Amino acid sequence: MPRSAKGEIGNALKAKASQAVTSDVAKERACLEIMSQIFNRQEVREADSGNMPMIAVIGGWAVFAKCGLRKSHDIDVAVSEGGWTVLQEMANENGWGINYNPILKKHEIKAKDTSGTEVDIDVYVERRDRLLMPPDDVLSEHSVRGVIPYSKQWIRMVDTESLLAMKLVLSLDSTRVKDPIDVAGLVTLLVPTPDMHKVGTILSKYAKDFTTLKNSLNHFSGLMEEMIKGTITFGGVEAQGEIKQMIEGLELELVEGALRRNDELGNRLLGDIFRRQ
Repeated sequence: MPRSAKGEIGNALKAKASQAVTSDVAKERACLEIMSQIFNRQEVREADSGNMPMIAVIGGWAVFAKCGLRKSHDIDVAVSEGGWTVLQEMANENGWGINYNPILKKHEIKAKDTSGTEVDIDVYVERRDRLLMPPDDVLSEHSVRGVIPYSKQWIRMVDTESLLAMKLVLSLDSTRVKDPIDVAGLVTLLVPTPDMHKVGTILSKYAKDFTTLKNSLNHFSGLMEEMIKGTITFGGVEAQGEIKQMIEGLELELVEGALRRNDELGNRLLGDIFRRQ
């Protein structure tokens, strides 16, 4: 995609993001302060420097670090057993509440910054909790270091392709894409690079059944079509061809990835794609 078109998309998405979410400056500052505390802990820094990351941000703050669209009011992280120990120690030191949600299979921490503003931290622990991919795979194979825009704070976060795949899978229980502006922002980072191959591979590798693959594809296609029609304005007719190519590319990658699993998912998905033509 030409740089000018990407710029138009980015500006349009930032405008929509500012309209879509009511800013809570206190919570945003609290999130930044708490993430700073987490990633500046000696154990976390040393583990990350030794290429054995303990904690990776996987939610809205990861999107913000990559796209700069909008800040989140809570924190989502994948952690190793060591990272979970660190967070429990921080909770004990600061009097934060800890809870386990058996339905969503995640741990929840009610954290507070120095001003007393409360922030929710959703924690997914390796070998215990449920994500699209195991938290330990997020840490070892699908995370990168980055810096939060407008600050000097480094964080480890899930990579762009995995974050997009997670956003799509999180949408499966609804009729529309969850956080469409976030998804669209991630898409602009990938077009027209071949990295959509990785998104398809991730979905195909970790999907548990055909419905997950099929619905992920349908949600993604629906969002891209909204972008093309202008429901999510992104400017530049020249960008539309790139988006259409990406829809087709993801379809093929999902099929190829499913076929590599040596099961029936690929054939079923391929038949579904042909019926949609």
